[in-house]
Amino acid sequence: MKNYETLLLNVANTIEHQKELRILKGENFNLFTLLDIEYRENKTHSAIIAELLDPNGSHNLGDVFLKLFLDELNIEDSFFDLSSVTKHIEYNLGHTDLHNKTGGRLDILLKDQFNSTICIENKIYAVDQESQIERYCNFQTTGSNKVFYLNLYGDSPSSSSFGEKEEDEDFYVISYKKNIISWLSKCIKEASEYPILRESIKQYLILIKKLTNQLTDKSMEREIRNAIIKNYEAAQTITGNIEKVEHEFTLKLLEEVKAEIYKVLTQEEGWSIEISDDLYGPYSGFWLRFKNWPDDVSIKLEGQSKVPWQKSVFGIIASENIVSRESLNKSMSNILELQSGFKSNRVWPFYQTVLFFDDPVERQILFNDNSRNNSAKKIAAKFISIGGQARKPLSQLENIN
Repeated sequence: MKNYETLLLNVANTIEHQKELRILKGENFNLFTLLDIEYRENKTHSAIIAELLDPNGSHNLGDVFLKLFLDELNIEDSFFDLSSVTKHIEYNLGHTDLHNKTGGRLDILLKDQFNSTICIENKIYAVDQESQIERYCNFQTTGSNKVFYLNLYGDSPSSSSFGEKEEDEDFYVISYKKNIISWLSKCIKEASEYPILRESIKQYLILIKKLTNQLTDKSMEREIRNAIIKNYEAAQTITGNIEKVEHEFTLKLLEEVKAEIYKVLTQEEGWSIEISDDLYGPYSGFWLRFKNWPDDVSIKLEGQSKVPWQKSVFGIIASENIVSRESLNKSMSNILELQSGFKSNRVWPFYQTVLFFDDPVERQILFNDNSRNNSAKKIAAKFISIGGQARKPLSQLENIN
């Protein structure tokens, strides 16, 4: 047996053993997963984090969890008057003003009686909004203001979000993988004498570990480490080919989506589909167009920023400087499917997240023919439904001169 086959077999066996341990520990039973709320940024993640940070929260442990959080982020307790801190979810900072870079709706706001504030923008899978972090940094307050960009792995926000602000100076990046897991672990210790509270936090911690691919124990990590040491050259060979295989099978998924769409929306009727040959490039993806639509208006699936390795959004792409947004929204008003579950920005009048390939667990569907084909059919159904309904109204729009 070749070295790389031995390595893969050893690691596969270790993973299977880890799965068995999770069953024995009951870790597969997770209320957030059962209720299908594990990806909801505000209703799940912001709500739980803010409640634990609230000195007057239902945990009834005062400012214990807040102090642990400040310590995790290297913020002195003196930054806040801890006795007067209040928490706010989806806090309205005022009308979104993209010219003056102010306003918006903030995921989590912590505020004391002297107006010192901590602003937390919470990103699980949502895309950055224009000037979002810059607007939060400009939040006018008579006290001190610290802005944190929280996401799964500690990725920096897009340049269109932070604008002229500087990371580690005007705002700070924190992650679920490092900071939230560390903080929750400390919270569990503090809640050791409160069984229901302790186990509730533990359930949430397990969810975060799942979302950040850390459902392993030290024993498993040691076994995989030793297997790599014994087969280092094979491990390097495997590592060097993983992205190539993921890219190949993502293209295969998109080709299957294309085949499904053309069964209904045919080229003879005037429909055309374009797929990026190179998905390594940012914001590449899949375009569906009808012959009579204005230039640069299409229905698109786009990587944020790369389909095989990050989340992808789906929707109608039509920049405000391409077609009148007022006219477009009016023409789309009868498409009920677009009236809920979709967000908008200056480039996308309607978009929603449909693929979550920043999670390696989600990527596994690519390598199972049935799972990949089912995913292709679901994505194709979205294109067919929106495309069919938008065909005529979008054809009546014109490009802005």
